[in-house]
Amino acid sequence: MNELSRMDITTLGDLTQAIEFENDQRTKRTMNKTGSVFPINLQNISKCYNEDINTIDEEVKFIQLENDNRKDNRKISAKEILNVTDV
Repeated sequence: MNELSRMDITTLGDLTQAIEFENDQRTKRTMNKTGSVFPINLQNISKCYNEDINTIDEEVKFIQLENDNRKDNRKISAKEILNVTDV
């Protein structure tokens, strides 16, 4: 885990993106093992990570729950989030 922290990989999105570009097989194997402990639905969500638009300094106002359904994040219930993530 220290190896990934030194590479400034702190989120599942960072990890997913770094796996694509890593050339060292030992490091890539460590990354794959680390990523495999997450549920498959979270892994799929992390594949949608885009460094250019997923920034920490911007406030998220709407979340897409379904294909054509975006909802104000202050009005989403826990049940709706659980349904989307299938937890």
